[in-house]
Amino acid sequence: MLFRSTVMNQLEKGEMDTARSQALNIAESLKIYKLQQGKFPTTAQGLGVLASPPKGKPVMERVPADPWGNEYIYTNPGQKNANSFDIRSKGPDGQEGTEDDVGNWTE
Repeated sequence: MLFRSTVMNQLEKGEMDTARSQALNIAESLKIYKLQQGKFPTTAQGLGVLASPPKGKPVMERVPADPWGNEYIYTNPGQKNANSFDIRSKGPDGQEGTEDDVGNWTE
């Protein structure tokens, strides 16, 4: 049973690392979007504008889902990054605002 627990912990850590990496990747794509469009998208516009911008070429082919199959949440201005924006995954529990949320901020 200990082996199974260790494997599950490693799997969850890998998923958390993947979510953080994807959030940082999306954040970089938003910076490119800002260069092309002159500003970051609003929270209401969301991340979909990265694949379907109002003008010009898409920055991303598609915005990935997090490792648990959920969409990333974009808020501008951010709560964790008050002078910027947040890209957040709800984490493995699928609940927004819990301690397993993962995003583009430093812990």
